[in-house]
Amino acid sequence: MIAGILGLVARLPAAAAAGGRSVSVSGALREKAAKRPLTPYFLFLTEERANIKASHPEAKRATDISKIAGALWRDMAPSEKQSYIDRAGRLKEQFNLQKESV
Repeated sequence: MIAGILGLVARLPAAAAAGGRSVSVSGALREKAAKRPLTPYFLFLTEERANIKASHPEAKRATDISKIAGALWRDMAPSEKQSYIDRAGRLKEQFNLQKESV
C-alpha cells in the first residue's frame, strides 16, 4: 500500500503541470478506492424509482420521490425487505474483500 501511495505522490507534479490543476494525494487515492456498497433501502430505491415516477406523475423532484419511496419501504413487510437485505450483505462482503486486498 505504501508503494502505491508513493507512486501516486511521484506522479502528482506531472499531473498538475499537464492539466494545470493540483491533485491531492487523498483525491488520487479516492479515485482508486472502491465505492461503498448500497444499503438495502438504496437497492430498493434504484429498482423502484421508475415505478414510483410512473405511478406518481406529480412527484417531479428527487425529494418527492424519496419521500414516497421511504413510505413504501417503511410499510413493507420484513419478509419483502429480506431480499434487499441479503443482496446488500453480499455486496458488503465483496466490498470488504476488495478493501482488504488493497
